Amino acid sequence: MRLHISGVRRFGLLGAVAALALFGAACTDSDDPTAEPTTTATSTAEATTTPDATNTPTETPTAGVTETPAATEVAGDACAALHPDAVESSFVFVVGIASGDAFASGSTVEGCSRTFESNVTWSLVDREGNTLADGFTMGGGVDGPAAFEFEVEYSVSETQVGHLVVDAPDPSDGEGFPPVVNSIPVVLQP
Repeated sequence: MRLHISGVRRFGLLGAVAALALFGAACTDSDDPTAEPTTTATSTAEATTTPDATNTPTETPTAGVTETPAATEVAGDACAALHPDAVESSFVFVVGIASGDAFASGSTVEGCSRTFESNVTWSLVDREGNTLADGFTMGGGVDGPAAFEFEVEYSVSETQVGHLVVDAPDPSDGEGFPPVVNSIPVVLQP
């Protein structure tokens, strides 16, 4: 029995000495400006560097992280966030104006399109369906998607809900892509 206890004491003493040796090796004198960083092996066999006064830590980039542009960023190039599957279709996407937004006279409408002969038509109607303003602009066509932009001037006597309609005519009588229509309810202001 005495022999067994003696063996445990030796093992404990050797373990303590080894731990102190490792601890002492990991410590550096932070007052020494020429001190080198220490490298410590971890349990996964990776090395970690401990910075001292002469080292500055660096940030590690995160792989696989992408940023999605916000609506305000997209407005500069309305086609920047275009889904790849939409590129070969006929479409008209309006950006920066959502259903229920206040829409003041003189507002600029931006978007991305790919339509027959690049034509994009638009109109603004009041709550009774009367046309307050209309026009057309050019976007993308046979060569691919492209951004469009137009300004809408109108006048109403009272605040009301109207509709901004941005679309592309279908001259093929149904033989091509279906007609594209965006009807966005907006709050019109005097």
